[in-house]
Amino acid sequence: MAKNGVDERKGRAKRGLALRMAVTGGLLVVLLAGMEWRNLGRLLLGADGRLLAGVLFLAPLAVAGLALRLQRLLRVAGEHEAEDGLPLRFREVLRVTWGGQFFNSYLPGSTGGDIYKICELCRLFPRSCAEAVAAVVSDRLFALLALIGLAGVSMAAVPLPWARLADDDGLAVPGWIICAIVVIVLLAVIAGGAAAAGAASVRTWILRLLVRVTGVLKQALRYFRGGAVTWTALGLAMMVHVFNFGLVFLLARALGIGLTFSDVAALMPVLMLAMLLPVTINGHGLREVLMAGAFAWLQVSADGGAIGPRECAVALSLVMVACDLLCATPGGIWFLLHRRNREAGAGCTGSGPGDF
Repeated sequence: MAKNGVDERKGRAKRGLALRMAVTGGLLVVLLAGMEWRNLGRLLLGADGRLLAGVLFLAPLAVAGLALRLQRLLRVAGEHEAEDGLPLRFREVLRVTWGGQFFNSYLPGSTGGDIYKICELCRLFPRSCAEAVAAVVSDRLFALLALIGLAGVSMAAVPLPWARLADDDGLAVPGWIICAIVVIVLLAVIAGGAAAAGAASVRTWILRLLVRVTGVLKQALRYFRGGAVTWTALGLAMMVHVFNFGLVFLLARALGIGLTFSDVAALMPVLMLAMLLPVTINGHGLREVLMAGAFAWLQVSADGGAIGPRECAVALSLVMVACDLLCATPGGIWFLLHRRNREAGAGCTGSGPGDF
């Protein structure tokens, strides 16, 4: 019976993945239908290598900011391990955080990194698993709250017509099409969940999940009481987001795309929120379509106007993905080396909690 329940969940996950892949593919087909491939190649081949190298050199600082925020939350998380929470050396928090970035970047979806961090922290602090989960969940919530705040400011400062995205040479992606895709996928998810809830094993699983989620939320409330921890975590989240916007601006400059930093700061929060919707694979397709429409409205171009907004959007997206993967790769290497050393008994650096 339990095996049947597991098989059902795996089947639903596969169907959901297939649906997201179909939506991603459809959006990319719409975007690439009239692509000027020669201009796209010119834009990519003419990129400034020094600026690209500078972005790759600076990107780990964002990971360090994420690690610092998680360490701050961990210090007030636990009640069983130590008086000062779950004390973990910064090097170990950085390893866990960078590993999470690796899984977030290379796996479909955006929760693989969080699951890895939860598993690793529960291994390090087996008596404080609930507190560790609460710290990771709260870390993600602080990032989301900061992003929502930045998106609100950007939409008020630069009211882009997100509901009517079109460029001058015929690419038209009305907002109602994107909204319809989102609604259809969400309805499919709800319908599948309602059908699955009819099984006794699924109902039991849902009840257990609700009990666990309630416990995690109870633990997480301590972070949102308006004290120093709340404002420190929220401030670090804001800083990391703004720093990442600066990296995107440098990538645009490397490609010769005429975006100002204020343009990037206005676009990125909304794009990042859209990428969180569970309708595509890691936001791909939806991000590029929204970028192309926004670039057209802002009249963004390259090479003195010879290269249009659609090619600029795709080129910038490709470079962003490439830099994200390259920056996340050291986290995967660190994960594999640490796992090999731990299995070989050659000194597990993360087995003993410590201070910075």
